[in-house]
Amino acid sequence: MAKPNNNSKLTLFFKGDLWYSFSKSPTAIISFSLTVICLFAAFSAQLIAPFDIFDLAAIDLMDADLPPMWSTFDGYDGDPRFIFGTDDQGRDIWSGILYGAQISIFVGFTSVIISAIIGIALGLLAGYSGGRIDSFIMRVADIQLSFPAILIALLIDGVMRGLLPRELHDELAIYVLIFAISISGWVQYARTIRGSVMVEKNKEYVQAGQVIGLPKHTIAIKHILPNVLSPIFVIGTIHLASAIITEATLSFLGVGMSPTTPSLGTLIRIGNEYLLSGEWWITLFPGLALVILVLSVNIFGDWLRDALNPKLR
Repeated sequence: MAKPNNNSKLTLFFKGDLWYSFSKSPTAIISFSLTVICLFAAFSAQLIAPFDIFDLAAIDLMDADLPPMWSTFDGYDGDPRFIFGTDDQGRDIWSGILYGAQISIFVGFTSVIISAIIGIALGLLAGYSGGRIDSFIMRVADIQLSFPAILIALLIDGVMRGLLPRELHDELAIYVLIFAISISGWVQYARTIRGSVMVEKNKEYVQAGQVIGLPKHTIAIKHILPNVLSPIFVIGTIHLASAIITEATLSFLGVGMSPTTPSLGTLIRIGNEYLLSGEWWITLFPGLALVILVLSVNIFGDWLRDALNPKLR
């Protein structure tokens, strides 16, 4: 029997229940479109940003604290070159948002991927092995769940910074942050995979593999794992929004990205220092960008969870 080609697979997808549900849901279409726009804008920052905020030669202190181009502040009118105004260093807020979103999304995506790999591996091991291994992994997961994820990320970030030389803190800040967020998020993947594996390992195809003498790791990885990955895409989508929020929170608290790296959390923290002086735009626009990004990802993740749930069909 011939294998279906890519075109036939694509045709089946557009005729499937998932695409039908998506095409009939305005919420899913709008949230997905906003997510795609945010991702495109962030990763095209080098092309569409009016200014390169890393180029010190392009920054003029005489342009510092300018309000948005349609506004007036302290006797100064907005400059058409700076749509959302400038910060205390004269850097363009709009360009900072684009570059900051790029860094925040990169940290979020990388953290989600690492968390998923750790969680899937431990969940597969716990669910298929059972016994003491299962009990140990799940007790560790239960202990971690008793603490908020942000506290675990703060603890890991603090420990790593204490172990690293001070002169390397800014250089390795992004890697420490990714590691901290990854370790704080693996539990939900592990628990989901473990539950699915415990159901799958009692099915006939697993027993048939055991009868013909297949190694345990072959059965677990090649046969069970592909059948339990569906929920991971939903968890990963929702976890992406959570990881971006965690990065922004840690950076806002001053323990995430270095002040010279313009993640969304860093931009909000810098603007917060000038909020009481009336320079509201430095905080407002990065904050709105973070809200739009996280909200669109969350709403799309909620729709995806409902669409893939057979009980709601």
